[in-house]
Amino acid sequence: MRTDPQMEYMIFPRALSVAERAWHRADWELDYQAGREYKGGETRFVDGKKLAQEWQVFANILGQRELAKLDAGGIRYRLPVPGARIDGGRLEANIALPGLTIEYSTDGGQSWQRYDDAARPAVQGEVQVRSASPDGKRFSRAEPVTA
Repeated sequence: MRTDPQMEYMIFPRALSVAERAWHRADWELDYQAGREYKGGETRFVDGKKLAQEWQVFANILGQRELAKLDAGGIRYRLPVPGARIDGGRLEANIALPGLTIEYSTDGGQSWQRYDDAARPAVQGEVQVRSASPDGKRFSRAEPVTA
């Protein structure tokens, strides 16, 4: 990495995830056992329901509290791109970290509106979506979505 901003973008918020796992042992985590086979991202040896619950708690804390602290510290972390689709002429979008704002543009990125999942906007043609940092000063890359 050539510059500090590049390093911050590549490391954060991943470092917060590493710290969470390094200093906290979840009750669903198991000790290593020689000969036991694990497949990347899949295992029948842990309680998947508890794992999903802990992810939701962590994602909420990260998106609603910790990223704002990184903003206040001037750290230029990576913002996740929202997932989106157009279904029945309405934009549906979500994001991995609850608490982050999702924005959409219907004019090729000239203007942006805040996405409200309770009132999914009617759209046509190509739409772009992006996420915004808690302080509203930085944005993820814009991702095009078509019906």
